[in-house]
Amino acid sequence: MAEPIKNMFHQEYLQTVANKVQSVHGDFHVDAFVKNVQTEPWAELEMMDRINKITETLHSHLPTDYKEAVTILADAADAKGAEGYMFFPHFVAKYGLDDWETSITMLRRFTSYASSEFAVRPFIEKDPIEMVNVMKEWATSENEHVRRLASEGARPRLPWGKTLSAFIKDPTKTTVILEVLKEDSSKYVRKSVANHLNDFSKDHPNYVLQLAKSWQGKSERTDWIIRHGCRTLIRKGLPEAYELFGYGGSVRDGLVMIQPPSIVIGESITMDYSFTVERAGAMRVEYGIQFVKANGKRSEKKFLLVDRTYHTGEKVKRERTHSFADLSTRKHYSGTHIVTIYVNGLVVSEASINVIKK
Repeated sequence: MAEPIKNMFHQEYLQTVANKVQSVHGDFHVDAFVKNVQTEPWAELEMMDRINKITETLHSHLPTDYKEAVTILADAADAKGAEGYMFFPHFVAKYGLDDWETSITMLRRFTSYASSEFAVRPFIEKDPIEMVNVMKEWATSENEHVRRLASEGARPRLPWGKTLSAFIKDPTKTTVILEVLKEDSSKYVRKSVANHLNDFSKDHPNYVLQLAKSWQGKSERTDWIIRHGCRTLIRKGLPEAYELFGYGGSVRDGLVMIQPPSIVIGESITMDYSFTVERAGAMRVEYGIQFVKANGKRSEKKFLLVDRTYHTGEKVKRERTHSFADLSTRKHYSGTHIVTIYVNGLVVSEASINVIKK
């Protein structure tokens, strides 16, 4: 099992951070900083709480004047090796809301070392109109990290970040940023734009489909963005999404066989599925499993099998193995699970599997 990310903040790491700050601010007390960060309940803190503890301890060991303190951190970040120092932009979010000009400059400066995507959100909440204007300017930067921040920081449903209710309610507020970035030369930036669209799709599917239609064909870069940005709509089986991306094939005589029909949690099943192509065209073939949850209800998760073009009359027969071992992201429970084969969002065959606890 991989070591928790929070464990990267060990004593040697903290010593390196402190030495870097001291290199630009001689009055910084390295040993005291390292000791104070690790006071209890340090051992029990998760990653974001550890970042907050480091931030608070930096604040207590730096000059009380915010502008002076954050400038020291910025100078330290300019020294090589400050990549991943998320507590630097977090310092801005926690202590800099009342010094807008300094903080916006610092968020832009820090993002090349450690993304300011989380730290920018309190500023968006404070003045969304002004921040959209700032981020439109960031979207024209020569620095890909700054351009990405323009999109990623404004995502309505950024994972691990606070949701931005105003942008969830009205996606047009940040679409003006995405319009600047929709043909960006950096895949790093384009991926953020696509994820931004995907956030929109969870609340405004029709809006995303309309936007995708207006963008489609502009360039290969933009087409990649909308394809990736509409992935949730495709997984949900929206016919308009399949039509938009040219999935025109259809099948008949679908069948799926599950072996063995009953398993213990931790074991695997083999799915033998087959169908005959009735109409040639692009097809997205998926399987879904309706997993039994702790409360006895079911919740479906879909998995891609293949995405390709088939010919009329083609007979398809394939098999796929699926493990029912517990994961950090999914725990399995006893009960009847339903396995479904989908082609272009439509059900073509279905079977059940009995899962029991050891």
